Amino acid sequence: MIPRAALCRSAVGLAVLLGLANACSSSSSGAGPEQAGNAGVSGALAAAGAPSAGATSNGGNGGSLAGSGGASAGAGGQSYGGAGAGSGGTAAGAGGASAGAAGASAGAGGALPAVELWPAYTSNAAALGTNTAKRNSGREFIVTGAGIRVRDVGVWDSKADGLNVAHPVTLFSLDKVGAGAKATPVPGGSATVPAGTAAPLDAGFRYAALPAPIDLKPGTYAVVAYGLNDKDLTGSGGGLPLPALGVTDAHFDPYQNVDAASPAFPNGGDTNNHSNASFHFEVKKKPLRILPFGASITDGYLGTMAGYRGPLLKLFDDAGILMQFVGSSIDNPGTVPLPREQQHHEGHSGYVIIGGTSGRSGIYDSRQDWLGPSGSQADVILIIIGSNDVSLDYQLATAGERLDALVTAILDPATGLQPHAKVILAQLPTILDATQDARCVTYNQAVVSVVNAHQKKGEPISTVDLHSVITAADHADNLHPNDVGYQKIAKVWFDAIQKL
Repeated sequence: MIPRAALCRSAVGLAVLLGLANACSSSSSGAGPEQAGNAGVSGALAAAGAPSAGATSNGGNGGSLAGSGGASAGAGGQSYGGAGAGSGGTAAGAGGASAGAAGASAGAGGALPAVELWPAYTSNAAALGTNTAKRNSGREFIVTGAGIRVRDVGVWDSKADGLNVAHPVTLFSLDKVGAGAKATPVPGGSATVPAGTAAPLDAGFRYAALPAPIDLKPGTYAVVAYGLNDKDLTGSGGGLPLPALGVTDAHFDPYQNVDAASPAFPNGGDTNNHSNASFHFEVKKKPLRILPFGASITDGYLGTMAGYRGPLLKLFDDAGILMQFVGSSIDNPGTVPLPREQQHHEGHSGYVIIGGTSGRSGIYDSRQDWLGPSGSQADVILIIIGSNDVSLDYQLATAGERLDALVTAILDPATGLQPHAKVILAQLPTILDATQDARCVTYNQAVVSVVNAHQKKGEPISTVDLHSVITAADHADNLHPNDVGYQKIAKVWFDAIQKL
């Protein structure tokens, strides 16, 4: 299986998610001569079952989802309930505790380490005062996709030196986000984190296993810790919950400054990020990991919806296909932000294919960082590159050779950084300047030649023709599409991915 991309990056050691089952099952259809690559590939992209080489996440061992890489470690790679990935079930990352004492088994054959939802909030007595009143403090969140499985709950240990008293932590389902929500305790969704240091410490939180793992369907929820006091201080903010596939932060902290036992739901709240409750979870299905790779068009310059990425995400959502954008960049041009967990990409404005003497940086030059074992692992890589080479008239006679070097670096069976990824290399969209567009047409011929050459080697690559799709009316400036143009590009990508 292709290593899955990292979901969260943090300075603290985070637990990670391994061994998820495939979620996409789009049927293979007859591809045209320029999209034929991937012989024998039909049905689901990134089918489960093939073990990967063990790439590591930022925090430590194992794989992680979204931002910077990660691996499907061990054999199998099934959803929970099937064969698990790895052995022992300890959460990867720097000393991350697994859900349960030694890693709760997710099914026959192994355990599935969990993903931590919340970061460690900075907290100290000087910032918070004495806080003598007991306080119940939590965080609301939204479960998305196919749902999640929760195995434990946690409370913030303000000084990481042990809890003064035991603290119940409870999960609730809500009828809405924010103040006035009707809260219902989740059956089996409560555990007490013991006093002292016996409970595992992971990224600032101490955890206790639930009586049994519980599944949360898509919907609105809260997790609340009880009995915070002047010894076990509440968090003071300083960080938002990390983005994570399967869970979206609801931006609201339910709390109250009175001693009310679980399952009393706090009667107040705000958006000041002082939650003290946490949990680990696993998503039910493996997403299709898509890496947008290129220059400013990939970045989404002059678009309002992160370029083509916003419309492409909507197409997948509307089709009910679970997907995850991956990449090290999280800047998103425009006024309509993507969900935080979907802001990843490798679109680098101004870049050419290979820097050389162009005076620009090249995406090939950073290939190891972005595509290597510590980079973003993808099922599908969408490449739009060369517009800057064309506009600069930079050594276009050898542009095909530079493209070939880039594709080889990705797909070569022996030396490629991601030889199992499906690459779709785009023919560039139109350029308004007639002279530059004439060079663009020539460049696109080189794109087709490179794709054909690698297809003949049996490598999983295809091409799409953006030049015939983007008209003068679809431009925001000489090189870049407007929103209509980006929407067209998204549809081309979506259709091409469906054919893989």
